[in-house]
Amino acid sequence: MLSACGVSPLFQHEDEKTPPPAHRNEVEPQHIVKIANGTAQIAWKDGVSVGESSFTVTSDQPITQFDSWADMPDMGHGTSVFNFERISDREYFVSEVWFTMPGRWVLSVEINQQTFEFELDVQ
Repeated sequence: MLSACGVSPLFQHEDEKTPPPAHRNEVEPQHIVKIANGTAQIAWKDGVSVGESSFTVTSDQPITQFDSWADMPDMGHGTSVFNFERISDREYFVSEVWFTMPGRWVLSVEINQQTFEFELDVQ
């Protein structure tokens, strides 16, 4: 049981504004990168936020090798393994991208032996 003199800040919230609804971080909705003989596009389904996110990778060239992961360098940890679904020889859907806490994350995407890194501000 908590007790103190005066009005409890734990139970008196009449003066507080209603918090804004949960939202997806305003990040670039897509990234376009140059790969050998073409380009690839990384597009977030609904942006990124703490919790699960997902994105699609499409290319104008066949994707013969693909991988992706994310790390939080300031905290020294990463995410669990992502789920990759090959839609076609030029497209992957990546789901189960779990950001466990807010802060700076680095997303790595490897396409045909080339690795691209994107800094994300996860909220």
